[in-house]
Amino acid sequence: LRRVLLAYARHNPGTGYCQGMNYIGAFLWLVMKDEETVFWVMVCLLDDICQPAVHASDIRGTMSEYKVLHRLLSAREPKLAAHFAATEVDLVMIASKWLLCFLTESFPAETAARVLDAVFSEGFKVWFRVVLSMLKMNEAELLQSDVLPDTMRILQIAFRDMHDRDLLMRFAFKRLKTFPRASIAEFRTEVAAETKKAQQEAAERAKQQLAKRQEQQREKERVQKATGPGGQ
Repeated sequence: LRRVLLAYARHNPGTGYCQGMNYIGAFLWLVMKDEETVFWVMVCLLDDICQPAVHASDIRGTMSEYKVLHRLLSAREPKLAAHFAATEVDLVMIASKWLLCFLTESFPAETAARVLDAVFSEGFKVWFRVVLSMLKMNEAELLQSDVLPDTMRILQIAFRDMHDRDLLMRFAFKRLKTFPRASIAEFRTEVAAETKKAQQEAAERAKQQLAKRQEQQREKERVQKATGPGGQ
């Protein structure tokens, strides 16, 4: 496993190693038992299927994908989305491992394997399908939770005890409404625009604060010069 992770870090130096990759690599190793195969399957998953920067040092890609997830939830399950907003539940803050570990740490092994099979076959949107399915299947209990620790506990137990992979996948592909890639792409575009705007606003604030500090420093120097020797 160590060799696989080091090889990936060298293969993709822009990303390097990120916490969560070890769970993915270990899970693939348990299934395939061959270092080279595990490496290339891991490359396929992280480089080709996942969005860029999901495993960046600042996990900005993960944060963006969870914003997309919240938008999908609002569009499909507005009642639950509104409850999360009212109780200040941000899923990336309590369950980022769903994506960083690609569910291999959250689901039982047999369920994680089934989900990954579908991901490699259908693409990343399966991740959205599965996570939204889990939220929907546990909606009644989640709506009764008014505090963050209880919500975390409900979700942890729900994922840990999801042994019926057939039930989960039937729900994800039969019970959920149509899941066009165009909707995901649209939400990703919105999130990217909002992120860029926020970065620009932050840069402008930093620029203004710097200018203010510089002006304060110049004023301090003027006062010192005026009140110093020869300035009386």
